[in-house]
Amino acid sequence: MESGFREAVDAAQDVFQINHSVDDHAAVAAQLFGSGTGQVTAAPGTELDNERLCCCAPCFDLLSKFQIQFEGVGGKRDVAQAQNMAFHFENRLPILTFIAIDHCYALLEQTTYPSWLYPVTQGATTIWERWNGWSGENGFGDPEMNSFNHYAYGAVVDWFYSTIGGIRPCEDEPGFRRVLIAPRPGGSLTFAKVEYDSPRGRIKVCWQRSSQAIDYEITVPPGSTAIVQLVDEEELQLPAGCHRLSSTMKTARHE
Repeated sequence: MESGFREAVDAAQDVFQINHSVDDHAAVAAQLFGSGTGQVTAAPGTELDNERLCCCAPCFDLLSKFQIQFEGVGGKRDVAQAQNMAFHFENRLPILTFIAIDHCYALLEQTTYPSWLYPVTQGATTIWERWNGWSGENGFGDPEMNSFNHYAYGAVVDWFYSTIGGIRPCEDEPGFRRVLIAPRPGGSLTFAKVEYDSPRGRIKVCWQRSSQAIDYEITVPPGSTAIVQLVDEEELQLPAGCHRLSSTMKTARHE
């Protein structure tokens, strides 16, 4: 995503012939991607009319409230309506988190080609460079670009930590002095356990859901505090330690 955003800014410099600072990135993004009609699309003539680059603006908080649509190969696709298409595009996962968490899990759990789990149906035990690096029907893909242990699609693991586990650093206090914990359960998952070794110690988030509630166990390392945002609950401030919470509780129990 960072490289895609850099391409977008470099192209913006060529189009608008200006040198950008952090302060005016949002204005540039609005000109490049904001259609003014509630859509996110590349401005004509900027050679940015592809989904990957259109994803950059909202992912970097350069555009605010919107209804996401994409224009590109295959024509206009409304994420909320074209479900079959939306469930097969990895670029959309970070954006869908903000507007349709159920779509995220549907995309993640898809097993037909192309998807993260399609290689698993073909016997994969690692993340491949191509969705179809090997298949029972067609055999091996192009050997010039066909790694069977590749980082690119593996970037989804960041989403596991930041969304399924909900572990993120607070921007105003970097280094995990303050931790934002905002897990987003969904899909067919009924249980998740995520651990992250921060500079201040191990952060743990474990949740289990039933038809009645979601129960959480959260560990905040020494020297840190946490802002906890549970589903349909008020925001909580937690000190270091182990905490057991429920989605139906308004206060925390400490252990």
